[in-house]
Amino acid sequence: MFVTMEDKSNEIAALKSYISQTYPEFKCEYHIVTNDNIVDCIADFTNTHNFSMLAIAPKKHNFFERMFGKSITTKLLAQLKIPVLSLTDESID
Repeated sequence: MFVTMEDKSNEIAALKSYISQTYPEFKCEYHIVTNDNIVDCIADFTNTHNFSMLAIAPKKHNFFERMFGKSITTKLLAQLKIPVLSLTDESID
């Protein structure tokens, strides 16, 4: 599942290629979902489709976002009951 508020079709294609080449033994499905509330969207989708794990690539936050906002990753970790693997930008490139 790829949830975003922007067009990221190039990044999705690169991610699919990376996963299929690096982990050919894994069966992966790809879904593009749009929703205004990303946390609820991901939680509903993972519950509906019986995910056993979720891999995410969190966005890097600037100073003000870190000071005044709560990250989506933090909200997800509080709401989900499945393991979450957090990938950095460096691990995807």
